[in-house]
Amino acid sequence: MASVFPLFFLILFIFAGCSGDRVMEARKILKKEPARAVQLLLEEEKEKKGDCYECQIYLAMAYEESGDLDSSATRLENAASYEQSKGQIRVINEKLLGIYKSLYAKYEGDGVRSFEVIKKAAALEKALLKPEVWANKIVLSRLERDFNELRAKGDIEGVSAAAAEINSLYLEKEVKLKYLKEADRMNLEKFREDSLGILDEPYLKSLGEKHGVAIVGRNMIFRNLFKIPRKGEDGKFDPEKDEFELELRLVTCYPLFKKIKELMGELSSKITNSAPEDAPSIYLFNAVWRSATAGYETEAAFKSPSKAGFNYICQFRIPLSDAIEQIYLFKKF
Repeated sequence: MASVFPLFFLILFIFAGCSGDRVMEARKILKKEPARAVQLLLEEEKEKKGDCYECQIYLAMAYEESGDLDSSATRLENAASYEQSKGQIRVINEKLLGIYKSLYAKYEGDGVRSFEVIKKAAALEKALLKPEVWANKIVLSRLERDFNELRAKGDIEGVSAAAAEINSLYLEKEVKLKYLKEADRMNLEKFREDSLGILDEPYLKSLGEKHGVAIVGRNMIFRNLFKIPRKGEDGKFDPEKDEFELELRLVTCYPLFKKIKELMGELSSKITNSAPEDAPSIYLFNAVWRSATAGYETEAAFKSPSKAGFNYICQFRIPLSDAIEQIYLFKKF
């Protein structure tokens, strides 16, 4: 078998020199008598108690010449672990990647062995930052099959593990993102289903009464009224100003945040069996702020020039499933 090892290796050791005569002799006969070269190098390695970087390189070459690609790969893997390999690690890895490709073809009928080889090749493509990849694409096809089978079975943990493994591959983000999204969707659905099972009707009724919140079906309704004062000396609440409506919205809607905070903290504690946390309420409030229903309580208030004495109303209608999703996202991140 003709060796395709880079000339770099030969030049490297011609100038670096080798401490053992056996290594020098093995190098000379490596192409014509690879089996004899292997024997000499193993003797040298034994004498040096395994501390022989040159032995690893030349054994890899000799094994390749004799057609033993498995042993050649092992020796290159060994060489890469030596301190001396730092300056040549890219050359070693490039060669190793080529051998992995040949080994993959050799073991293509052996699913377990071929996958072991292709995963090693994929890791090298990532380490070498190869512009074109083949191993990572093959690994993706294997993992995608597993991912789809696990999804069909409803195995959420398995799907999440497969998605995480796919995400570690050296591929475009867009290619990997759909698997992460699907795993996240399944996890969220499971979390939502489990949470709704925990939040039974008696508990929700008690929760609503405690916080002064109407819970209708699977919706939480937060409501607040603000009696509009006369225009202040400081110019605040002046209906002639452009920011008048914004002032009313802020002063009426923002106090609901306290209720949302308290209720969400209690929900989070109930669902996750942990201490109440503020963060989910912040996420939720920010999410629903723009969708709040706010306005004058009556037509008369709308028509009144001064607006004073009339009520301004703000209401949040938050589906329980949305609240649960925010708790899930907080737990996740």
